[in-house]
Amino acid sequence: MKDPIQNLRDLRKKAASINATLIEDLKPFFGSNGLVFRRLPDSDEEGNVTNTCSCLMALATSGDSVDFLKQALDLDSEFEARSGLTDIFQNAVSSEWTSSGLPDDNAFTSLIVLRTGGLLSRGLLTKPALDMSHALRSMKGRKVRGATARTLRTIARDYAAKAPDSFGVGVYPSTPAIAYWFVDAVENLRPNIGKSFWDKITSWSSETFARQVSLVRAHHDSMKDPVAMGLAACLATRLRRIISDRSFRARDRLVQKLPTNIEVEAAILNAFHFQEKSGIWP
Repeated sequence: MKDPIQNLRDLRKKAASINATLIEDLKPFFGSNGLVFRRLPDSDEEGNVTNTCSCLMALATSGDSVDFLKQALDLDSEFEARSGLTDIFQNAVSSEWTSSGLPDDNAFTSLIVLRTGGLLSRGLLTKPALDMSHALRSMKGRKVRGATARTLRTIARDYAAKAPDSFGVGVYPSTPAIAYWFVDAVENLRPNIGKSFWDKITSWSSETFARQVSLVRAHHDSMKDPVAMGLAACLATRLRRIISDRSFRARDRLVQKLPTNIEVEAAILNAFHFQEKSGIWP
């Protein structure tokens, strides 16, 4: 059996090799206006918010954001690059959030933008992301008459107030993936949401994890979702760390609601048992 430590080193080496070409890989997707990323390289499309945010997150997590802007826009200084990143993200915030025919205020696009803002807020923007505003738009991209623009701070608080019901897209139920995006965004942005949110999301996370584990163990082929089970495990782990780090008054009670580390690890390993040789899950 291969040494797990060596296996981890090999995986990290592979990830580093892939990231080494990220700047060159993303350049063909960068729009000529310097504000958006396209879905396909060298296409005539203008690009959209989800493509742009996905590329910005990839650059932020790899640490290549500044170098990418310097090369792509031929900039000299780090400040110019950070200003360019700020312009790109602010353009995404002010654009229509109507991915795949969804209405402007859908959870999928809204929380991708929030999560991107959180990642970029770690020293890459020249303006506070939470102060940037978005005005509701119609499916045709026009601003809705009479609609008041909301800051990302207000949007984050609105999603927190309606959680966990706010983590579903369209008619579909809330998912641990979208909930994780929100928790990730909140941890980085710090929009000062109420402590009641952590109580609600902790209870929902624990219940969702238990439900997904039960369906997988029961071999319920029509309802089991190994990916949702794995993401529920990730969400529970993230919540445990946040709750412990922030020293909530009800910390012990909240942590006790969450699955233990042993349960989480077992769920993650079980999820990978369902992965096909192609790399996807059924």
